[in-house]
Amino acid sequence: MKTGNDIINKHIGFNNLLLLLCSLIIAKYNFRDINKIYVLSSMYYIIVILQYIFRAIPLKTFIRDAPILKIISWGIIFYLYIKDYSSSSAIIVLCGFLLGISAALTLGLENSYFKAELDKTKEPNKLQNHKRIKDFPYNVISFHPMILGNFILFYGMISDPKFKYKPLAIMHIIFYLCILILEHKDIYSKLAPNTFKVISDDFENKFKKHNKTNINLHMLSIFLSLVGIIGMINNKIPFANDKLFILIITCCIQMIFKYTIDNDIDSLFSLSNLSTLFIFIAIYVVSQIQNKINFTTLLISSIIILKFFVNKYNLLYIIPSSIKLFIK
Repeated sequence: MKTGNDIINKHIGFNNLLLLLCSLIIAKYNFRDINKIYVLSSMYYIIVILQYIFRAIPLKTFIRDAPILKIISWGIIFYLYIKDYSSSSAIIVLCGFLLGISAALTLGLENSYFKAELDKTKEPNKLQNHKRIKDFPYNVISFHPMILGNFILFYGMISDPKFKYKPLAIMHIIFYLCILILEHKDIYSKLAPNTFKVISDDFENKFKKHNKTNINLHMLSIFLSLVGIIGMINNKIPFANDKLFILIITCCIQMIFKYTIDNDIDSLFSLSNLSTLFIFIAIYVVSQIQNKINFTTLLISSIIILKFFVNKYNLLYIIPSSIKLFIK
C-alpha cells in the first residue's frame, strides 16, 4: 500500500512541493521581492539545461519535475504581465503561446522533454529530426517552432510599454536561446550519464592514499571556501537572515546537485542531499558571523589551503566527491 510520502514523491516531489509553497507565499505579497522572483523563474531552465548536458536523471523524474517548475516560472511572469497589459502586445503573446503549445502537442510530453535526443541507445526516429515531422507546425516551420513560439511570446511582453518586468522576460529569452544552442548543436557531456561517477572515482583514486587528517583538512578548507563565497555574496545581496529566501536557495541547490549527480536520487542520504545540507550549514554560519569577519580574506586563505589538495576539480564536484570520501 502506497503512503502519502510515496504519492507525493511520485507525482510532485518534495522539493517541487516546497518551491510551489514558496511561490504561493511570495504571490501573497504580490511578488515584491525581485530576488526571489528571479531565482524561482530560472530553476525550470536550469534543470532543463543540466538534464540535457549531464543526463543524470531518469526521464520519468525529469518529466515530473520540469512541468511543475515551468508552471512556477511562467506563472510568475504571466501574473505580473496580466496585471497591466496592452491589447496589441497580448496579440503577440497569444500568437507565440499558440505556436509553442501546438508544437508541444505535436511532439507529446516525453519528446518535448528530450526523450528522442537523450535516448542514444535506440535508432533515430522521426522525432529526432524536426524536418521529418509532417504535422503542424513542423510542416510550416521546421526550425524549433516550440522555442520560436516562446521567443515571440516573451518579445510580446517586452514590447508592451506597460510591462514593468522587461528584464525578467529577457532572462526567459536568454535561457531559451541557451537551450536552442544545446539542442541544435547537440552539446552534452561526452561522459553522460556517468559524468559524476567518472570524476568522483578519479577524485577518490587521487586522495584515497591520504590519511584521515588530510581528508578532514580538505573538508574544512572546502567549507571555509563556501563560507567565504556565500559571505561575499551576502554582503552584496543580503539574504542570510531571510528564512524564505534561504529555503528557496536550498531547494534550488538540491535540484542542481540532483541533476548533476547520478547517485541514488530518491534516498534521504543521497550525495545530492548531503551536499545540499553541507551548503545549508555554510549559509547558517554566515548568518551568525556576518559583520564579524572579512569574508574575502577567509576565501583567499581557504583557497590557498585548498590548492594543495585540488587542481582540476570544480566546486560542483568537489563537495559531493569529498563527502563520499569523508563518510567512507
